Amino acid sequence: MKRPWKLALAGVAIIALAAAMGRFATDPGPLAPVAVRLAAASEIEQSVSGIGTVEARHACAIGPTQAGRVLRLHVDHGDAVRPGQLLGEMDPVDLEQRLSAARSAPERAQQGVLSRTRTMSERLHNAAETRAPGRVQKEAPGLAHMH
Repeated sequence: MKRPWKLALAGVAIIALAAAMGRFATDPGPLAPVAVRLAAASEIEQSVSGIGTVEARHACAIGPTQAGRVLRLHVDHGDAVRPGQLLGEMDPVDLEQRLSAARSAPERAQQGVLSRTRTMSERLHNAAETRAPGRVQKEAPGLAHMH
């Protein structure tokens, strides 16, 4: 009983489809209206569009000159910066200790040089004593007074 109804509906659909195809097949014009114009010179506005990532033309890696913690940042990722602009501040946690060590470094270096000079003088004196005892005082009096 349901079957004849499905057949009738399928038949109507086939007839409607055939009628629509016949109309498009016999119509000589385009499916959409077309405007025809003569070519003429005119200004063309240039534009570019696209999807992608914009990258900086020039990039520079920066970093601190001393070890420490960052106290403040004055710029954010992607901000434009000028030469000489303050980008951030370091926390001077151990600044006094580093300053004290830097000030005492020349004195420590001088002590090291004096210590090595004494050691070399003693070695030379001992070597000369071993080769010719008693002659060291006569030939090299300055050597004996260095230690």
